[in-house]
Amino acid sequence: MKTLRGKLAVYFFLAILIIIGVYGGITYNMIKQDLNTEMENRLVITGMLIQDYFEPSDIPFLHMGGRIHEKYFQKLGRIKNITGVNDIIVLDMDKRPVFSMLGEKEQFFLPLDSYEIEKALNGEIVSTPLYRGAGGRYFKTIYIPIEGPEGTAGIAGIEVSVIYMKYINHYRNSLAIVGVIIMTIAMVLSFLISRRVARPINLLRKKAVEIAKRNFEEDIDIEGEEEIKVLAGAFDDMKKDLKDYIQGREKMAAVGEFSAGVAHEIRNSLNVVTGYAELLKEKSEDENAKKYAESILVSARKMDLFVNNFLTYTKEFSPEFTDVNAGYFMKSFLADLKPEIIKVIEYEAADELEKTTLKADDYLLKKALYNIIINAYEALDKKEKKIFVKSGAEKEKFFVVIKDNGKGVAEEKRDKIFQPFYTEKKEGYGLGLGIAYKIIKEIHGGSVEIKSKEGQWTEFAVFLPAIK
Repeated sequence: MKTLRGKLAVYFFLAILIIIGVYGGITYNMIKQDLNTEMENRLVITGMLIQDYFEPSDIPFLHMGGRIHEKYFQKLGRIKNITGVNDIIVLDMDKRPVFSMLGEKEQFFLPLDSYEIEKALNGEIVSTPLYRGAGGRYFKTIYIPIEGPEGTAGIAGIEVSVIYMKYINHYRNSLAIVGVIIMTIAMVLSFLISRRVARPINLLRKKAVEIAKRNFEEDIDIEGEEEIKVLAGAFDDMKKDLKDYIQGREKMAAVGEFSAGVAHEIRNSLNVVTGYAELLKEKSEDENAKKYAESILVSARKMDLFVNNFLTYTKEFSPEFTDVNAGYFMKSFLADLKPEIIKVIEYEAADELEKTTLKADDYLLKKALYNIIINAYEALDKKEKKIFVKSGAEKEKFFVVIKDNGKGVAEEKRDKIFQPFYTEKKEGYGLGLGIAYKIIKEIHGGSVEIKSKEGQWTEFAVFLPAIK
């Protein structure tokens, strides 16, 4: 059963089956026990009546037959017919049967009852448990001591063929019939209930298929239990988020395509401008002209850098993920930094870093961290410049913390810091942190957190999923 509907039907059916089985088993045993107790009480009463008929002095002479045997046979025969017992037996103190209503052929069971007989000889009334005999009939025997002036003179045994078992069997058969009927009804109910439960889920599945085809106009309004409504509401929210995300990606793709065309035209023009500026700087003998040519070259380089960053932000990355050792990655990253940046960095690495592996694009991840480091370096405004870098792993995550002792970021500006083109620097374009956020969040499935105390420090914490 792979479908939810099938599983619900099976679980419901099994639950009903278990309930019937447990209830039936308990009630069957209770009825059996009650009937057994009731039958035992009746046997005790019958035994007490028989006990009153006996003269203890007659017991040694019962096995001889004659008038004494005939007298007891007639008296006990009437009791046997009235009570419906199977046999009445008398045993002497040597455990020998001296009297039986059925004769010796039905006395084979006496050696099996030696424990009960022994207790009866000691003055106790004792009965055997139910046992199954020939023909599938159930038997029970009670042994009652026959007391004489000098103590126990013998034992009266009353054996009954348990006719009450037919009522128990009738109950068991009735229970089986009722059980079959209930299970049939349970199967029908389980089918209807599972159909009711599975119907809205199947509708959700169909809606999901339509959304997968980018049919975002599909209305998710499904009736059902409260849990189903909550699930449908969450699904609808997901649809809206997915729609916004895909539309955003499509817009970014369109912007990227447009930007690539614009950048191509700008670069062509910049190449012309840069070429003539270099020619003017080289050929001109006028110092002012050379100065102006150098200014043109600097501005052209800045424009080229802006175009490169803008293209980086808008383009769709094609990451190449590999298994990257976190310890080696951090050493390699820090070693590639400019000397003036390395000089102000204090680095601390956790011991477990060498045992931590990431699934990452080495180049893109270095680019993201580089942009954050550059931002921290450019924010340093104190005489003693410091950037603290700490890396480690905890709870299946790799983290890098970059903290500078710069001017800090005002609280109302922290939410904007990763937005493209947002910057407070005179020379910046506001794309570096946006690119870093995109690489970490969208490409690597990580997160970036920022904390700051204005005028004292700023801390960026990067978290990435670790394989081990």
